Amino acid sequence: MNREEINKIQIYLREKFNNNDILIVPRADKSENSAEFQIEGEFLGIIFKDIDDGETSFHLEMSILEEDLN
Repeated sequence: MNREEINKIQIYLREKFNNNDILIVPRADKSENSAEFQIEGEFLGIIFKDIDDGETSFHLEMSILEEDLN
């Protein structure tokens, strides 16, 4: 994802969740189709860019470990 897409997603998520601590950052491996979703520096998930039939969408994948629920 390019910087403009990352910024737009970050603004959207901050507004949607009413949380200015949300950060969307490029992945360390320089993946062109994904970025990291973080809150207060904690990695929480990955956002993937998908282009299908000329339409672009972004998917947020977040895993929650059972041990984190206790």
